[in-house]
Amino acid sequence: MQRRCARKARGKISREFIWSVLTATIYHIWMARNEALCQKSVPISTKVLKLIRMDAKYRIMEILHWKHTCKDKG
Repeated sequence: MQRRCARKARGKISREFIWSVLTATIYHIWMARNEALCQKSVPISTKVLKLIRMDAKYRIMEILHWKHTCKDKG
């Protein structure tokens, strides 16, 4: 599913954005599930969403910074 969504995006930055959001979403849902099973506690959904947003934001900032530095080198 991730690759299908990423292929529909136009441009490398759009694909990287979609890929980072999907990856962060899957990872944090998986971590919340593990926390619920192992610690027998229900994770707060707003906390999980906040973590997803932060991860996606920092990954996009990293991508944009990398793109900017590559342009400066060339």
